[in-house]
Amino acid sequence: DRTSVQRLLEFFFLIFTHKNSLAMKSNLDLIKSLIESWNERIHARTLILYKLISDEDIKSKHNAICLSLIGI
Repeated sequence: DRTSVQRLLEFFFLIFTHKNSLAMKSNLDLIKSLIESWNERIHARTLILYKLISDEDIKSKHNAICLSLIGI
């Protein structure tokens, strides 16, 4: 179901940040695998990312990680 996959992806995008860089890389790999496996069921990924890039600080780690998700 597209809606369920979309909600799961949004949930992962919201909780993926971590102080430990190895944990962060694992989280990004998990999201990448999810997108690769369910690509045909995911729509409006860019809208989710746009919502997540909300920090006005251009040096924000959160924004940088969200931008790296765009490459996935």
